[in-house]
Amino acid sequence: MTDFPIPHDSRITTNISFSNIILRNNNNSEQRVIQWQYPVRSYSVFKSILSTQELIDLRTFFNTVKGSYGEFYFNDVSDNSATESPTSLNQMAFTWGQLYPNPDGVRTTFQVVKCYQVNQNVHYRPITNLSNLVLVQDTIEITTGFTNNNDGSITFDIAPSGNPIYCSFNFKVPVRLTNDVLEDKILTRTNDNYKVYALDNLEFQEIKPSLTIYPEDIINQSLNHTIQLDLRWNQ
Repeated sequence: MTDFPIPHDSRITTNISFSNIILRNNNNSEQRVIQWQYPVRSYSVFKSILSTQELIDLRTFFNTVKGSYGEFYFNDVSDNSATESPTSLNQMAFTWGQLYPNPDGVRTTFQVVKCYQVNQNVHYRPITNLSNLVLVQDTIEITTGFTNNNDGSITFDIAPSGNPIYCSFNFKVPVRLTNDVLEDKILTRTNDNYKVYALDNLEFQEIKPSLTIYPEDIINQSLNHTIQLDLRWNQ
């Protein structure tokens, strides 16, 4: 898959959405039903000034992916890496990288995931396009005895056992456009016919990969909780 040619001064908005059904009983207690086991991440790009060459690159890219049909990789600068030790997002939220599931002395192939924990709830996000992978177990780096399958999975020569295997890495998000129309407009042109363009919102969303190992989130059903993440990056 190709990468998205994001202009360096674009305004990018990231949205993370779940879908749940909340049923309220006569005694005012709640029953919650999860419609989406995993969140859907969507992105919106807006660029107020676009050069002719940037427009050509963007149109070439759009023709390559054929609108919403093709897939491509997006480097979400607000969330494009993981560490082998928990990183605090706030007082109640942490994130880290690890192999899923935990070693049991039998399994040899594992899925690389990024973990997001809020209180006792943990979301495992499968990662398929990663780089700079470092594996650590019991604070000792693992450098041999495994194969990186280059699809987000790791296969060991001998089934590991013991404590969880944590990891650090960088990653990109597999996405597709949500629209089959690319809309831009000319803002102004100079006397020598140099044109300046603007790109209206271009939206795309994360693709859920087809995996042989799909992690199951940990959800504490006894908690009444609402999680809303609104990540915005402006440059």
